[in-house]
Amino acid sequence: MLTSDDWEWAAAYVAERLMFGEVEGVPAGGYEFANHLAEYKTPGCGLLIVDDVMTTGNSMNKHRGDREAKGFVLFARTYAAVSGDDHEGWYARSPRRADLTVAPWVNAIWKQGGGS
Repeated sequence: MLTSDDWEWAAAYVAERLMFGEVEGVPAGGYEFANHLAEYKTPGCGLLIVDDVMTTGNSMNKHRGDREAKGFVLFARTYAAVSGDDHEGWYARSPRRADLTVAPWVNAIWKQGGGS
């Protein structure tokens, strides 16, 4: 269980790396993250969508829909491709291809099997 200090650290980490004008949390894991990020909003800088954990990317993609947005999660599992991954090579090597959604618009603080 994350403490308020943990969430505050994560929010500051994201705010140091990108600017956003609105923030939305993916139900329900992203709500606390979004609440802590709200103080860092900069008007006119676009939408940020956040969640605590990304497994396949489906929830993040569904929440975004066809809107322009940036994304951030605390933790991405190795079979969820995120920003900075070699998407084509990663997909070809993945043992769980049937379960995958590539979400290259999403960044992660931590990825299973390695850091951000």
